[in-house]
Amino acid sequence: MPVNVDGFARWNTAFAYLDRARAREKPDCDGRCARRPGASGWLARARGAVVLVEGHEVELGAKLVIVSAGAFGSSGVLMRSGIGPGGLLAELRIAVALDLPGVGANLQDHCGINVVFRASPELERELGRQDAGGRMVGNGTIVRAASRACGKGSWDIHLVSWAARNTDGITGGEWRVKLSPYVIRPASTGAVRLRSPDPREPLEIDLGFLSDPDATDLAVVLDGVELAGRFAATQALGRLLKAEARRGPEQATRDRLASYIRDNLRG
Repeated sequence: MPVNVDGFARWNTAFAYLDRARAREKPDCDGRCARRPGASGWLARARGAVVLVEGHEVELGAKLVIVSAGAFGSSGVLMRSGIGPGGLLAELRIAVALDLPGVGANLQDHCGINVVFRASPELERELGRQDAGGRMVGNGTIVRAASRACGKGSWDIHLVSWAARNTDGITGGEWRVKLSPYVIRPASTGAVRLRSPDPREPLEIDLGFLSDPDATDLAVVLDGVELAGRFAATQALGRLLKAEARRGPEQATRDRLASYIRDNLRG
C-alpha cells in the first residue's frame, strides 16, 4: 500500500504545500476560520471569502473561489455562508442565501474493527529487526474480499494487516498484530452540522456508523471478522499469530460478536 513517508513521518497535504506558503508576505489566516463566501442571487455566486486574521474579519475578493476544506470543513464553510439547510441556518441566525438541505448530509466513511493478535516469538524478533531498520512505515498488505451481502464479481471488504508497538500491554508481548476488516461500500450515512456561526467553534459530526436500517454494514464487518479469524488459522499465519488478544473467536456466537463490534468499531 503506497504511503507518503519522509523521515519516518507521514507527509500530508499541509506539510507538503501549506507550510511552504506560510513564509510568504500574505495575511496570516487560520485555515479553520475560512467563512462565508459572499453570495448574491439564486445562483449563490461567490465573490470572495471572509476570513479571520489575528481575530479580525477581513474580506478577500476573488474572481474564482474554490471551496476545498475537506469532507467536514467544506460543509461548514457553505453553511456559514448561508448555503445549506434553511431551518438549521435560521436557528443559528444565519441569513439563508440558498436553501440546500443536502449540504452536510449523506456523510459516508469506511468503518471497521481491529482484530488484535499476539505475535509469536519468531514474529516478535522479525518485527524488531524491521523496526530497527526503519522499515515499519505502516501496513503493507490489503486483502480484497467479498461478504455474503456482496454482489458476484465485486468486493466490499478490505482486510488490512499491520503491526504496532504493544503500548498498553494487551497482548503480553512487545508487539501487537492486527487484521482489520473495513467496509468499502458503506450503506450507512451521517451528517455534518453547525453548532454556531463562529468558525472557531467545532462542527457537530455524526458519522452514522452501522445506522443503515437493513444492518448491511454490520453484516459486512461480521463477515470480515470471521475472515480475519480464518486467515489467522491458516498454516502460514498460524505459526506467527497466536490467540486473539481481546476475545475468543471460537467461542463467540454471531450475536455476541455483533455486540463486540458495536462497542469497538472505528473509522
